[in-house]
Amino acid sequence: HLNGRGGDDWWDTRVVQQLTYGQQGQVRSRGITTLAGLDLAALLRVYDRNWSELDHLAGQPNEVRTLARLQAAQADGQPLAAAFKAERVFDDRRRKALQHALQRLAPGKVRAALAHAARIDRVIKGIAAGDVWDEFLRLCLRLCPAR
Repeated sequence: HLNGRGGDDWWDTRVVQQLTYGQQGQVRSRGITTLAGLDLAALLRVYDRNWSELDHLAGQPNEVRTLARLQAAQADGQPLAAAFKAERVFDDRRRKALQHALQRLAPGKVRAALAHAARIDRVIKGIAAGDVWDEFLRLCLRLCPAR
């Protein structure tokens, strides 16, 4: 499940409501509560209906790579402004978010997140087993500040 992504009613809004009427009935009558319980037709429909969200999430591993390269540039003594230019970070909001992340995240944490992003890529391609939504959630939690 991806609890928290899309709110507490994620299963209903992102999955059940995206299914055909017949598929919705099967989900409810069989008590299916995970993506693993859906048949291929239902999974394809959920994927198709959530494509823009998945496409947006797929950009997150790119940001992890950018963070890793920015940290490497800083470690090499390169000015941050030059590193941002080399990474083509021109949007002010994105630059500020990356600067904040650079101050908050240790290099080891970013390397671990980069390895996790590589795992997500393998799951998306079907090379590794796992639930893409769960893996994205884990990656986000890995990068979130501890409270």
